[in-house]
Amino acid sequence: MRAHMPFALVSSLSFAGALVWIYSQTTGAKPWPLRGLRIGIAVWAIASVPLYMTNYVIEPWPGVFVAKVLAWELIAVVILGMLTARLAKGDSE
Repeated sequence: MRAHMPFALVSSLSFAGALVWIYSQTTGAKPWPLRGLRIGIAVWAIASVPLYMTNYVIEPWPGVFVAKVLAWELIAVVILGMLTARLAKGDSE
C-alpha cells in the first residue's frame, strides 16, 4: 500500500486541479454559493455517478450501498465546490 501512496496524491491533485479549472470556466453574476453548488453537482454527475453506477453493474454491490455512497459523494463534492467558489470569490469580481 505504501508503494501506491504517490498515486493517491496524484489523484487528489488531479481532482483539485480539474475542479478549479472547471470553476474558472464559469462566468456570470450569480452569487458564489450558487456557482459553487452548480459546479459541485456537475462534478458529481460527471465523476462519481458514472463510476459508482458502473461498479454497481459490474460488482455485486447492494443498491442501498451504492445510493449511500453517491449521497455522501454528493455532499462532499458540493462542499468542495462551495469551498472553491468561496476561495475564488474575489478573482472574478
